[in-house]
Amino acid sequence: MVLDQLAHHPLYHSLHSRFAAAFDFLVQPHLDQLESGSHILEQEFLTAIVAREHGRSLREGKLEAHERFIDIQYLISGNESIGWAPSQDLTPTAPYDAERDLIFFNEPPQTTVQLRPGDFTIFWPRDAHLPLVGEGPIHKIILKVSIET
Repeated sequence: MVLDQLAHHPLYHSLHSRFAAAFDFLVQPHLDQLESGSHILEQEFLTAIVAREHGRSLREGKLEAHERFIDIQYLISGNESIGWAPSQDLTPTAPYDAERDLIFFNEPPQTTVQLRPGDFTIFWPRDAHLPLVGEGPIHKIILKVSIET
């Protein structure tokens, strides 16, 4: 897992062949005015999901992880915490759903990180995460980056 401010994004471009394109999307002007929903940036390899959600408690969610996609989660506005735990230490609630690239886990997060507007996180497939923890409205972008290069 990575937690940093968007201003430092060039430090992470070399970690994956599509990270430069992903961060270029996040630094565009008027990002906060994009419609909610999915925006395909590179068919099958890079998608942006604009989310406007209401925060929840840790108890209301479950840790999740992915196998085929890396998540870059960028907070536009609101107050969000994200729970984290290494997925290899967790018990799945059900088998991995390949169509949705999603698996949920029973255990609570080992730790949480607090995001401020302008912060981003990177969750690798081994990183179980529980997003949208907080109170009030949360406006964010989730970039789904294929692990294929």
